[in-house]
Amino acid sequence: MSNIFYSPVFGSLLTIVLYILGDVIAKKINKPFVNKLMLAIILGIIFLAITKIPYDAYEVGADYVLFFLSPVVVLLAVPLYKNYKIISNNKLIYFSGCLFAFVINFISMNLILFYFELPFSLQVPIYTKSITGAMAMEVNKMMGTDATIAVVMVSLAGLTCGFLGGILLKIFKPKSTLAKGIGLGGICHVTGTYVAMELDGEEASAVASTTMIVNGIFTVIVLPILLNLLM
Repeated sequence: MSNIFYSPVFGSLLTIVLYILGDVIAKKINKPFVNKLMLAIILGIIFLAITKIPYDAYEVGADYVLFFLSPVVVLLAVPLYKNYKIISNNKLIYFSGCLFAFVINFISMNLILFYFELPFSLQVPIYTKSITGAMAMEVNKMMGTDATIAVVMVSLAGLTCGFLGGILLKIFKPKSTLAKGIGLGGICHVTGTYVAMELDGEEASAVASTTMIVNGIFTVIVLPILLNLLM
């Protein structure tokens, strides 16, 4: 395999190109269940499979993009600052919704895992699937499980929610921007903030991004305690 594929430039450029292609195709299709992130991932898998380029070659450059991902999350504070009134005027409903999202995620995963004999090393990554990749990695490191698997679970959750989130909003047609933001941010993490922005505007995205952070904090603090009590 040529050394060019192991260059940081290759992985970084490929990631950017895939994202742009996903954006163009998503805008052409213009359906709620099709988003650019999902398309970029699918296109990337197809490209690497056809060209037989090893994932570790692509990862060399992709890691540079990942390095800047966590700091970029801070930019979510901008729409929050511009739309903080919807949260400040509904504090009780908002924090109740965040807590409910965490509880529902934990209980549903606990019920599912009850029927499968999965090792602890897989259970923790599944429990942390609905928070950001950076937070999930730290929780799994703290619990002694594989942070790489955690990132995979977070990515799968984001991909699934990116596909289903728009469909569910179209089916149930919730009128409350607060409800849309809490639902998408509490379950779909960063992908949820994107879907909220695309379907309902900046206000819903601000709620979703804040919910993602609050849900992540709940998970980091409470999940290790709950798992230690259950194990």
